[in-house]
Amino acid sequence: MSRKERRQQEKRARQVAKDPRRVSVPEALNLAGQLYERGEVPQAADVCKSVATAAPDHFDAQQFLGILSAELGRPEVAVEAFLAATKIKPDDGAARFNLANALDESGRWEEAEIAFHEALTLTPDDPDTLVNLGTVQRKLGQFEEAIASFKSAVSLDPRLTVAHVNLGSAYLENDAFGAAAKSFEAAVALTPSAVDLRLELVNALYHNEDLEEAAAACDKAIGLEPENAKAHNLQGTILAGLKRSDEALRAFERAVELAPNEPGLQMDFGIALRANGQIVESIARYEHALSLDPEFGLAYFSLGNALSEYGKIAEAEQAYQIAVQRLPDDASAYNNLGFALIELDRADDAEAALRRAIEIDPEHASSHFNLHAILYRDDALDPAIAALDAALEAESGDGKAQFFHAMCLEQQGDSDAAIASFDKVPLDGNGYNYWLDSWDYALRQIQQTPSIRVFGTGPETHAHAQAAAEIDGLTLEFGVRFGTSIRQIAAKTDGAVHGFDGFQGLPEAWHENPIGDYTTHGEIPEVPANVELHIGWFDDTIPKFAAGHDGPIRFMNVDCDIYSATKTIFDLLHDRVVAGTVIAFDEYICNPYWRQDEYKAFQEAVEQYGWSYEYLSFCPFARQAVVKITA
Repeated sequence: MSRKERRQQEKRARQVAKDPRRVSVPEALNLAGQLYERGEVPQAADVCKSVATAAPDHFDAQQFLGILSAELGRPEVAVEAFLAATKIKPDDGAARFNLANALDESGRWEEAEIAFHEALTLTPDDPDTLVNLGTVQRKLGQFEEAIASFKSAVSLDPRLTVAHVNLGSAYLENDAFGAAAKSFEAAVALTPSAVDLRLELVNALYHNEDLEEAAAACDKAIGLEPENAKAHNLQGTILAGLKRSDEALRAFERAVELAPNEPGLQMDFGIALRANGQIVESIARYEHALSLDPEFGLAYFSLGNALSEYGKIAEAEQAYQIAVQRLPDDASAYNNLGFALIELDRADDAEAALRRAIEIDPEHASSHFNLHAILYRDDALDPAIAALDAALEAESGDGKAQFFHAMCLEQQGDSDAAIASFDKVPLDGNGYNYWLDSWDYALRQIQQTPSIRVFGTGPETHAHAQAAAEIDGLTLEFGVRFGTSIRQIAAKTDGAVHGFDGFQGLPEAWHENPIGDYTTHGEIPEVPANVELHIGWFDDTIPKFAAGHDGPIRFMNVDCDIYSATKTIFDLLHDRVVAGTVIAFDEYICNPYWRQDEYKAFQEAVEQYGWSYEYLSFCPFARQAVVKITA
């Protein structure tokens, strides 16, 4: 078409749009069709709208207006046009089908479902109508109905790829992973070069725990498209599930190399690094993901988890606070925020967060369990027991919750209920459970000395311990790490607080924990002005400290975990431990090897140095015990 002819046609289109009565309807629709073919869809729609207004009973005008409006993203205009077309020709299946699609695009899914059913009464053997009906049913949460619609479409046309794909997706949403895999296999067989369909198959196989098959299918997808970042990321997830961690990390690394600006891939790489024990590297990945997308709620949540595991509780709390803003309906985010707030001695805020988690998901077992620690009072146990009842109702096989439930019932004096609950606590192959062993020991002490308190959280235990330290003297902490507890101790201490730590992690392996675990990688925490840090191994720093500081120990918090370090403390400071000294232990009970660590070192020191002592409190939730030297 020449420029002159085109300008004449554009002029004609404007004239028709302004006054469609100047031409016949067929001529106007022909003009709209020519405009459409040239890609001038808005102008074509204007012509059709004018024609449909001038001739509202013209079926083709209404149909074409609906089609053009839908293509332009004007679904409500399309609905009105297709609705008019169906009134003109009630038995036209195509018009009914188009109306249903427009209703779907408008978000009017209930009406769309009705329209698709009406279309099927007119064209019962149309697989496309069945596929679109199933799609609407999925949006309405009618997964069984959607599966039935997609299966009918497949039976009508077994070579219709989209039907197999949608059937697989519906199965995935219904957690029928094996069936989903079969549907995606059929789709891949029809379009073997479609990498995206192969990845859907991989995803279904992974969720069906067919990891070897998933890995093989993912390799084929990568073979077809070697620079597909999503495929490498999925391969990393599968390899991690196969415990092939080095290969998994290489796959995740390749994914972020291919798509460095994709925050989701950075986050997945971070998750893999954290699972591999590379916590600092994982934190860096989460932070990078957030630099790419500051609104990425899951990345804040994952960052909070990594910071919490690393021991940076204050920083974890900040990440969780942002996470719950970005993910206001995520119970796990509120639960983890609540747990961090417990450790930060903010019980009221913790309770509010945990109750919000339970409001979102009443079956969130971990939130009920953590709430019990806030509600726990050794002289008023009903609220804690109720929270543990709810935790066990949500997850009946939770051995830890079962233990605390039985413990509370025993404290309350309900022997029969306690025995029944204790019977449900799982034992290992040797008939042992370290929670039960710890409680048996603690309970014997409580029975001998009823004044011994039991607390629900660590900060409560420390506060009670410090209040019981009534002599003048030194306040010490052994095992500072990132300073969470020493900041709380300092806030309740008028004088100086001395913290001892090498900040290099464990000096030796601690059972399953390797040398160097719990390191801060040389990072020294910020501490209040009344805290002085003594950096280095205890056998180097304690003698120097003792030489420069006189007087007895008033209070000390022992959080060094291992036997040898605890023994070193007592060997070097035994002459400063006097009647009235209060000692809090952070790993005294309720860990698998509790009798071999801080407990053992203290009991040996008692015998070696002739101390007498009394227990002031226990906190099974935080694995703590507090003693006071009496002579």
